Amino acid sequence: MKQLIGYLKRFYQEEFDLRYTLIILSYFALLLYINFGDTYFNSRKALWRWQETSWLFYFLTYASALIPALLFYAFLKEKSGFLKNKKLWLLCLFGLAIFASRNSWYYYLSQHFAFSWDKSSVEAESTFRIFFALSKSAIGFVPIFIYWYLADRSTQPFYGMQRKQLNLKPYFVLLLLLIPFVAIASQDASFLRKYPRVLVIDTIEIFNPSMAKWILAYEALYILDFYIIELFFRGFMILAFIKIGGPKIILPVALFYFSIHFNKPFPEALSSFFGGTILGIITYYSRSIWGGIIIHMGIAAVMEIGAYIGHWLQK
Repeated sequence: MKQLIGYLKRFYQEEFDLRYTLIILSYFALLLYINFGDTYFNSRKALWRWQETSWLFYFLTYASALIPALLFYAFLKEKSGFLKNKKLWLLCLFGLAIFASRNSWYYYLSQHFAFSWDKSSVEAESTFRIFFALSKSAIGFVPIFIYWYLADRSTQPFYGMQRKQLNLKPYFVLLLLLIPFVAIASQDASFLRKYPRVLVIDTIEIFNPSMAKWILAYEALYILDFYIIELFFRGFMILAFIKIGGPKIILPVALFYFSIHFNKPFPEALSSFFGGTILGIITYYSRSIWGGIIIHMGIAAVMEIGAYIGHWLQK
């Protein structure tokens, strides 16, 4: 734990800028209001108006968080060179395109692919959902690996996958400390409407033993997908960018990470920005995403278990 606190303290001493932080927090509050208030741009409502162009919807949604945060820094610090850095902006567009493709894949697959979405049985629907989960993970992993292989292979290990001189014990301790808070949050009514995530399979019965194999397969892929999330946001978006943008990229990336939670329960979205900032700082100094993987996958697993317990108690 001392090591983690040391990373945060070091970032505060070396990189903290009060004016820039206040601007980012103000913009974060504005995005919270827009996306969780009763506004025309509420993303959960707007998505239904954009279903046929869901890729563009996601791209613009994520860009609305990432790009202004970078521009705030450039203008606040009068960094004209930062604005003219073509590689930085091209890499931003590449990252935005990857995640927009990941999240719009569901709409394309279910509406425009060669086969239709079959809900006639739990086997058919579960197979579709499992295929979707695998292909969604591939969309996130493959472009990042190709970019690393072509651009960064000679300068660093695959984004954050090194464990050299990394003490994992503090991350497990931190996960244990977070479990009670996650367990309490997992009993909220709005939370139980979305979790466990296997409920997206309409034909599933979560307490039916005969469906256990489908539930376990989907849950395993759901938890594994958090590796892709960490690889993208803490591996690629931090470690590929620091050579170009330096540690100033951490807060904009945290806003980008927050923006993918617009359709999640409010407490989860609120905490995502602060959690993303902390994990970004840890990755920046440790050059490893293993801590984030442990915490993220661990919290996801606890949330799922808490949701099963919550539904069982309601039953």
